[in-house]
Amino acid sequence: MGPLGQPVDARWLISTDGSTAFIEMAEASGLTLVPSNRRDTRFATSFGTGEVLRAGLDAGGRGVRLGIGGSATTDGGSACSRPSGREYSGPMGDPSLRPRRRRPAH
Repeated sequence: MGPLGQPVDARWLISTDGSTAFIEMAEASGLTLVPSNRRDTRFATSFGTGEVLRAGLDAGGRGVRLGIGGSATTDGGSACSRPSGREYSGPMGDPSLRPRRRRPAH
């Protein structure tokens, strides 16, 4: 998912030994993916980067190297945690934020 919720194909790499995924945030949440007339960061999300992170871990990566340049988002990357079932609580920018497990919907 792109920064505005549109489908995107994000490229990423896995090390030759399969232990580390290499991901660039701009591939899924980058400013270049947003048309210049729609560049309003209040509506952009890093959720797609979280989907790519999940794919890297699902492919067997035990670690991740994440490049964070070129993002169209201002959510502090908090939406990256949602595809793995985690979310951040508290106000944006709060240094005491801690990941927590999301309860499954019933």
